[in-house]
Amino acid sequence: MGKGLSGRGEEEDIMEELHRELKAKGETIELLQARVAAMEQQESNREREVDILRQSMRIMSHKNKPTKIAKGLSRSLHL
Repeated sequence: MGKGLSGRGEEEDIMEELHRELKAKGETIELLQARVAAMEQQESNREREVDILRQSMRIMSHKNKPTKIAKGLSRSLHL
């Protein structure tokens, strides 16, 4: 009978250890999920910034190009 009691104590120790490991792994998973979410948010922010920069570049390059009306005016003024 003594062996049965010590076996039960060992089982409880093993179960407690497994529960601790499970809890630690669960916490690790939560931390990793939070990091992934933060990285996805950063990626989204970067994509938004790139889009804004592209739009700004389009606007700036459009402003630098002479329009057809401006070309016509400059031609008529030179004549």
